[in-house]
Amino acid sequence: KITHIGPAIGPFWTKTTLINSSNITKEITLYNPLAGMNKIDVYILRNNKLSEILYLGDLRPQELRNNLSTYSSFNLTINPSESIIIISKIENFYIYNLGWRISNIYDFSSNEIKKIYFAGLFGSLILIFSFYNILSFFLYKNKSYLIVFATGFSFFLYQYGFHGIIYFLNINLNLELITFITWNSSSFGGIFLLLFTYTFFEQRK
Repeated sequence: KITHIGPAIGPFWTKTTLINSSNITKEITLYNPLAGMNKIDVYILRNNKLSEILYLGDLRPQELRNNLSTYSSFNLTINPSESIIIISKIENFYIYNLGWRISNIYDFSSNEIKKIYFAGLFGSLILIFSFYNILSFFLYKNKSYLIVFATGFSFFLYQYGFHGIIYFLNINLNLELITFITWNSSSFGGIFLLLFTYTFFEQRK
């Protein structure tokens, strides 16, 4: 089933039915695999009656989440032989993924912990790299070091934004600013790469 439709103009509505055909209660997590989705309204129907409404997406305050993660996600309990209908209204800028992935709550939490752990290692390396280049700039008075720092930092912001890390950290950044960073930091990184080439090889000469 194709859920990633690429560039499109929304919003889109989807309907998903989950049936627990076993004789045990299931505890699951549903999440949209595109971390940077802007707005997702989720309507959960039990026995054909509206049970709950959830407001997800990275343009929604973190405080609205029952469980804060890098994805738009929510936990769901399905009783034996129960059928649940999930209706979603999805809005995003340009790129869409309309599907939900289903995971065991424990597995989802474990993967999120691993993701944050490796993001922390990556961020630490970028901080060391940045410190080295800023120090080199003051030592050698060469603007190339500043441009290298700006290039690396731009791609760092892109990775953190695209994978939902900035939103997850909840550091009181404006939510629209987070979206702007995600969509534009890679472009700034490309510009800094061109500036580095122009400066380092002294093309004016």
